[in-house]
Order: sequence, then C-alpha cells, then structure tokens
Amino acid sequence: MTREFMEAYRKAYDKKRKRKIYLGNPEKFIALQYLLAYHEERGDKILVYFYDTDLLKIYSKKLKKKKILGQTREEKRSKYFEKFRSDDTFNVIFITSVGDTSIDLPDANVVIEISAQYGSRRQFTQRFGRILRPKPDVKERFNAFFYSVVSLETEVP
Repeated sequence: MTREFMEAYRKAYDKKRKRKIYLGNPEKFIALQYLLAYHEERGDKILVYFYDTDLLKIYSKKLKKKKILGQTREEKRSKYFEKFRSDDTFNVIFITSVGDTSIDLPDANVVIEISAQYGSRRQFTQRFGRILRPKPDVKERFNAFFYSVVSLETEVP
C-alpha cells in the first residue's frame, strides 16, 4: 500500500472504513495493469475475479475490459463466454463469483483475484481447477498462472 493509504488504514476506526481503504489501494491497480499486459502479450486467456462489484466496475471501465456481474443478463454472459472461447483477440473477462461454477472456459489459463481475503476454500478450488484443465497446443512448460492481489499488512474482515 502507498504510505498515505497505509496511514489512513491504520487510523481507520471500523472494519468498513478499513475495507474501503485496502480495496482502493492504487498499488493493486498498477499490479493488475502489469499482469494483464504480460499475459495479454503471451496470448493467454485471463479471468479476473473481484469480490467487490464497485471495484470491478471502476477497473473494467478504466482498463476497457468486459465484465460479468450477478445482474448481467444470461444472453450477455453467453455472448462473452462464447467470444472468450472462440476469439483470439478477446482474452480477458472481469467477473464476480458468478464465474465460480457452471461455466465452461477450457482455454482459461490465468486467474487473477483482486482482494481475495474473504474467499472460501471452495472458491479457490473452483478457480484453480479452471486453469489446470488440459490445454491443446501447449508449447511451454508452465501454462497455468494464479495470482491473488492483496494489500500487505491488512486484516481479513
């Protein structure tokens, strides 16, 4: 966290305020930009999971990425998932926990979680398993990547 954010976090009087501060940590945005640039350059298929829908909306707008939330209509979800599977230029989806179950994205090989402190073991297992599925045409030894972007020295709410 930046010095200013860490000072504000330490002085925060309740868990709700602390949560807003560590979610808004600008270092997370920079880390996400770096990871996306690296993996998009490689041609990877990337799922970025958010626990906070407000943060998802902000990041998706700033980075011009498609998003899927709980209220996203089924037709739009299906359209994005199909494009993710079939279009080599559509490599990133920002998504909430709706992407944990019942989606078929066998080419996904990168998961990035933003502020995953409150995720369950089941969610972690679902996401991790999603990128470990066998991939056709794998030329590299390492082809599955899992990142969890959290702020150091922050507490689980």
